[in-house]
Amino acid sequence: MNQDQLIDDLEIKSKGTTNYRKWSFKLLIYLFILNIILVVKILNSSGFFLSSKTEAIFFYTAALIDLLFVAGIILTLLSIVRKEKKDYRYWVSVIGYPLLILIFIYFNFISN
Repeated sequence: MNQDQLIDDLEIKSKGTTNYRKWSFKLLIYLFILNIILVVKILNSSGFFLSSKTEAIFFYTAALIDLLFVAGIILTLLSIVRKEKKDYRYWVSVIGYPLLILIFIYFNFISN
């Protein structure tokens, strides 16, 4: 087997094997888990005086949630553009991220 045949085999195997929907789905699950953890930690925090360590944990967790959210939206859009196979991961991601955006808009701009 020469080098040209090896490169041709690699191109054939790699064609059409994107996993954007899988990673988008995983990031959505991680988002829900991190949001639940953050809400529980905030509800269990005591009073108005938080330690700087607790504030740092809240800040870094929120930053991680934001990064995962943006990455998940990008991967979902790539999955749509690449016309990947439409299985449960695809549909959960396509419905889940817009739902999270609507929840964000509702709680930050509409509800008082």
